[in-house]
Amino acid sequence: MIKKYTSHQDELYTVFKESLKQTQTFQIKLSELESKAVKNLLAATFEELKEKYKLRKVKKYLEKLTENILENLELFKIPAQTKNQEDTQSAENLVAYQVNLILDNSHLKETPVVIETSPTFTNLFGAIEKYNDGSGVWQSDFTNIKSGSMLRANGGFLVLNAMDAIQEPGVWKTLKRVLLYGKLEIQDLSSLYQVTTSTLKPEPIEIKCKVILIGNNYSYHMLSNYEDDFNKIFKIKAEFDYEMDRTESTLLEYAKVIKKLITQEKLLEFDKSAVGKIIEYGARFAGNQDKLTTRFAYISDLAREANFWAKDVGNKIITSHHVEKA
Repeated sequence: MIKKYTSHQDELYTVFKESLKQTQTFQIKLSELESKAVKNLLAATFEELKEKYKLRKVKKYLEKLTENILENLELFKIPAQTKNQEDTQSAENLVAYQVNLILDNSHLKETPVVIETSPTFTNLFGAIEKYNDGSGVWQSDFTNIKSGSMLRANGGFLVLNAMDAIQEPGVWKTLKRVLLYGKLEIQDLSSLYQVTTSTLKPEPIEIKCKVILIGNNYSYHMLSNYEDDFNKIFKIKAEFDYEMDRTESTLLEYAKVIKKLITQEKLLEFDKSAVGKIIEYGARFAGNQDKLTTRFAYISDLAREANFWAKDVGNKIITSHHVEKA
């Protein structure tokens, strides 16, 4: 028996070697077929997107995405033993193929006007949020990139208080850079001081935004005299009265301010009595029943307070009672 095995050993080795070669050839052919099938599927899927978004960067992204998927097809194959189970590891592997939509202005029918009442660095320019992985290490990925009001106002207007912008750490320096060069880099505040825990560096976003600074004469003259770039960036000085005549058109403007605040900050709806009470307070601020204050920051604060009291008692609508309590 041993002699027979020995005599056929070379023959068996040749058969085994040929079998292995055939298996490898089969695997290569199968891989090529899989790759071709997936490539055709992706081409058909992405063709509609390329037609819809005729932008060079979109086309380039879809081409790179196709290449990456074809190079990593194994990530998309679910092992037989986990087909009916939640495959956490597989989900983590596919995070790179998610899309992080940091801004969607498709619902806007008019030029965006964003009033930033709290112009911190993060609120204005966005942030790269971090999470603890459970072992005490802080991590992040591109899905944690968040936009700020500067990006939301892109193509429109951003309104903020001048002194707030000066006093908030990192805001004034970054605001000037964005407006001078027309590019926004979403980053952490710590990166300005060359201290950062994130290796992410998002691509700069082109910004076309008009910034309106609200302030008094003191803040204007201070910035004009001591900030070299101020007059280059902010070329128009407009002076507004603190009050306006009480007419049908100005009453309508008050209602629009309240409506915009409700939409932007997701406040409860105001009934007619609440709007009337806010207008009444507007006249009181002006000190004249025939006038209305144009200090809309006070009006906005009043609306927020009324919203708080309405929610506090579980109401769905803000009434004059809640405005009075505010």
